[in-house]
Amino acid sequence: MRCMISGAGSGCGKTTVTMALLSKLQRAQISVAGFKSGPDYIDPGFHTLALGKPSHNLDPFLMSEIGIAQVLQLGMQGAKLGIIEGAMSYYDGIGPDGDCSAHTLAQITRTPVILIIDASGSASGAAAVALGFQTYKPDNQIVGFLLNGISSRSHFELVQCAIEKRTGLPCIGFMKKDPTISLQSRHLGLVQASELAEFANMLNRAEEALQIDQDRLLEIASNAPQLSARPLVVEEANKGFRMGVAKDAAFSFYYEANLEMLRLMGMELIPFSPISDQQIPPDLDGLYLGGGYPELHLDAIHANQSMLQSIKTALERGLHCYAECGGMMLLTQAINSVPMVGFFPFECNMTNRLQRFGYVNVTDRANGLQFRAHEFHHSLESGDEGIEKAFEIQRASGKGEPWLGGYRKQNTLAAYPHVHFWGNEALVKALWQIP
Repeated sequence: MRCMISGAGSGCGKTTVTMALLSKLQRAQISVAGFKSGPDYIDPGFHTLALGKPSHNLDPFLMSEIGIAQVLQLGMQGAKLGIIEGAMSYYDGIGPDGDCSAHTLAQITRTPVILIIDASGSASGAAAVALGFQTYKPDNQIVGFLLNGISSRSHFELVQCAIEKRTGLPCIGFMKKDPTISLQSRHLGLVQASELAEFANMLNRAEEALQIDQDRLLEIASNAPQLSARPLVVEEANKGFRMGVAKDAAFSFYYEANLEMLRLMGMELIPFSPISDQQIPPDLDGLYLGGGYPELHLDAIHANQSMLQSIKTALERGLHCYAECGGMMLLTQAINSVPMVGFFPFECNMTNRLQRFGYVNVTDRANGLQFRAHEFHHSLESGDEGIEKAFEIQRASGKGEPWLGGYRKQNTLAAYPHVHFWGNEALVKALWQIP
């Protein structure tokens, strides 16, 4: 069983509703799994804290359809019900037709959709929005609505009547308006769940504010067909491969399914903290430096000179390393003039606006390997003008001129684009030069 909780627009309360719903279902002794459409790293963190187990991304651009089915299968292990949180507005994606949107994912997976509508200060207006989404595309997968910003039971009943009269679809519940359960934001989206000291209290308030017809939800979810995917097989060839993975408050942007793929390939993942550990783990065969917020922890990272030196020494000795976005920034001379590892001879500096945002197609200039990725960063390199770039990068929309980016030195590859491994095993092997 599964359903998608999507929304009429960004900021309509999808993440708050989803985390409250996940927790509420779990308290009702229903085994539930969380998923997130699109490339977002932050929202799955809220799912994970609400459930106490990992949530997985499902992305129609970054992943193959087989990969999506496999990750759904992976995430649903031991669960009765899957809840997928949509990204942005339901139909928003690449270009005017919204390719690779939450709607696309719902079609690929044949998942029924509950659409959240912000009904604060409206009644018939909310019905107009609901009707617009229902009729915008005939194959829309929308089977019901959930209302946010509701001030009272009578307000809900008024909006419910208007929507059900116009659309013929049910309103299965509502989230009562409560400003104390709003989530904070920063330059890459919501503040991470792990940073919210009051998360447990906020989650309890969100659960209380969410009123939902649970039986109707389960009935809707039961209509999702079973998806077939080839079995997930562990490759014995990589048994004994020790992969160091940087994981702490500064480096936390990893797709959980990416890490699981490495395990399924036979690797042993060894987490370490560039902030608090003295050096990288011993006897590594590979290093994975993911993205995150290193710019928020510059003093702590810089103070850990033994760690910075251990990374630099290992890379100079030829350790195979893939560094992504924040991980790449760590390997430069400095971030905002604060010295870092110094493996690459240029710096990164934060700016006050997004420099790159969106899906991209990437070509490795050394071997012609092509893959899809996502960029989302406020920083820019400086002093790299004379350094040969590893990638040619083009917006997924095809608009604009391609640009060069990414850096290769010895056995280290570092770049801004974020990648998803599922459906692209050749890329995984190329990143760490695995036979």
